[in-house]
Amino acid sequence: MNQYNNPYQPPQMDVPALAPEAQSDPAAVPDHIVEHLRGTRPWVFFLAVVGFLGGGLMVLAGLAMLVMSSSMKGLPGWVGFLYMVLSVVCILPSVYMVMYGSSIGRLMRDPRMERLGAALNAQRTYWKTVGIMCAIVIALYPVVIVVAVVMGMKSGLGR
Repeated sequence: MNQYNNPYQPPQMDVPALAPEAQSDPAAVPDHIVEHLRGTRPWVFFLAVVGFLGGGLMVLAGLAMLVMSSSMKGLPGWVGFLYMVLSVVCILPSVYMVMYGSSIGRLMRDPRMERLGAALNAQRTYWKTVGIMCAIVIALYPVVIVVAVVMGMKSGLGR
């Protein structure tokens, strides 16, 4: 008697066997997943270094503007402070990138699911931070446009 004779029998499906590493340890992360993350790790650290360099250069530029504002009448001192505050926009995501790259390194040394979870959580934190920063910038665009128009009108009326 085959399976089609009983209409009340649940459908059957052939399930492929698990990979050998998954059969031996159910908490192990498959090698191909670790390899994908290993390939992203150098780029993660590269972008983190670029962010740190950019943030450092912004701090130096802010300090230079502060020093120059005392001797130059056209440059307000608050611009230097603004540059130093905005350097956080470059540095903070870079910190999260380093944390993500480090968690990938720990996963490479010990490919277990909890290490994969930690790596993905570090990546989530990075993207959440970048997303919040993007939302703030988008929200500030109308304010900056209005201020620029008002300042332009004000400078145009003074002539």
